[in-house]
Amino acid sequence: MAKAPTSTSKRAVLFPVSDSDCCSWALRWALENVARPETDVFHLAYVVPQICCRQDRRRLSQSSPLPPSPPSPPANPFCRPAQGNGQLLAAQAELHSARAMIRRRFVSPLLEEAGIRFETHLLEPAESGNGNRSEEVGEALVQLAAALGAALVVVGGGLKGSGATGTRGGSSCGCSVTKYCLDRCPATVCVVRGVGGDGS
Repeated sequence: MAKAPTSTSKRAVLFPVSDSDCCSWALRWALENVARPETDVFHLAYVVPQICCRQDRRRLSQSSPLPPSPPSPPANPFCRPAQGNGQLLAAQAELHSARAMIRRRFVSPLLEEAGIRFETHLLEPAESGNGNRSEEVGEALVQLAAALGAALVVVGGGLKGSGATGTRGGSSCGCSVTKYCLDRCPATVCVVRGVGGDGS
C-alpha cells in the first residue's frame, strides 16, 4: 500500500513561461492561491526556438541554475552570420536571453519574494515528425511533467476579459499548446486566464 503524503512531502509544480504579462499574472495567481511554500518546488519551463536546437538535439541545460551575472550576448540573438559558428553563437545568445527573462519576470520579483523553491528547465521541442510547433512544444512540456512527477501544471492564459481560472482556454505558448497539455498531461492542469487583477 502506498504511503499517504505527509505535510513535508515535496510537490512539483510545473509552470511553462514566456516573456508575457499573462504568464507573470498567472504566477502571481498561483503564488496567492495554490502555492505551498513549505513543500512546493516550482519548475519554470521554457521551450527554446528551433534555432537553438539545430546545433545539438540533446536536452539543453535542463534544471540549470540561473547565473547571477552572465556575460553579455550578441545584440541580436537571431542574427545568422555567414561564418560556421554563427548559429551556435545565436543559440547561446537565445539561452542567455531566456535565463535573463526568467530572472527578470519571475524569479526576482515573485518567487524569491514569496520564498518558493524553484528550478529552471530550458527545453528543446519534441520531434513530432509533422512539423507542428504547438504539438512539439506541448509534448516537451508533457514529457517534463511526467519526468518530474508533477502534481500540478499551471498555464498562463491569454484571453482578455475571460475571468480568473478555468479548464479551457488560451495559453502564453498558444491555445493549441494548452489544449495539448489538457488532453495529454498526466498531472492536473490549471489554466489561469486574464492579464491583471481586474481580469482585463
